[in-house]
Amino acid sequence: MNNPKNHIKQVNDTEPDELMASLGELQVPPSTRSKEDAWNIIMKSIATTEQPKETIRLNNRRVWLAAAAIAALMVISCWSYLWFSRVEVSSPRGVVTDVILPDGSTAKLNADSWLRYPRFYNLVGRRLKIEGEVFFTVTHGSSFVVHDDAKRTVEVVGTEFNMVSRGSTFKVACFSGKVMVSNPGSERVQLVKGEMAVATGKTLKVSKDELHAASAPGWTSGEFKFIGVPLSEVLTELERQFNIKVTALDFNPDGRTFTGYFTKSSLVQALELVTQPMSLRYEFSADSTVVKIYSNE
Repeated sequence: MNNPKNHIKQVNDTEPDELMASLGELQVPPSTRSKEDAWNIIMKSIATTEQPKETIRLNNRRVWLAAAAIAALMVISCWSYLWFSRVEVSSPRGVVTDVILPDGSTAKLNADSWLRYPRFYNLVGRRLKIEGEVFFTVTHGSSFVVHDDAKRTVEVVGTEFNMVSRGSTFKVACFSGKVMVSNPGSERVQLVKGEMAVATGKTLKVSKDELHAASAPGWTSGEFKFIGVPLSEVLTELERQFNIKVTALDFNPDGRTFTGYFTKSSLVQALELVTQPMSLRYEFSADSTVVKIYSNE
């Protein structure tokens, strides 16, 4: 029997020269491929080797929640745009502007006034806001509501009315149909043709006035009539209609009252109609943009 230790010893004791001689006797068949062919084979092997795919697992509940949040955001954005988007029309000094509203109602804006209404008027409701003076002719339909910055409102269905909202001044005159007028802190009042409501603080005073017995307010045809109003209001109306600056130099226009009228056809004629009954005189600045008014007394 062969001793294992002797076998190991025989392998370990093999001379290096004998090992190399044995390897040299091995026959390797010659390759028929060039270096370029070999390189191409290697590159194709790399290119066609499939890379491991990463599997992404999504939580279905999170996906649905994200989709629902996006949908809700889109709905809110669309609703906000529909509800809050507004169209604004303004009428500068010296200009009267006619507006046809989406429902066929009309609004005539006096000089230095503006009107705002929903862009999607027929969809979100007939609710308008004004500053200045506007004469409305309202078509029949759903409730038609006009308000101002002080939350004073006029509500109608089909009618004609004139509304003035300039600072603390608030007046509503009914020319046909009926209008409901409200002022924060006071009871609502209903006006019929020929009646006018004027806000005094938190109260509304209703009266019949011959100036509002016509089919439309005088200013819509260029006529401005006044009964016992402070002269300062008349001078302000002159500024608004003729786009000028009026300055009272040696008297207080708030302390005088005026009854009379003027028309928009001529500034000089309007000044004569206002100053002569009040014992006043006037002069123009060099560029005619300022009118100075003096007392003759």
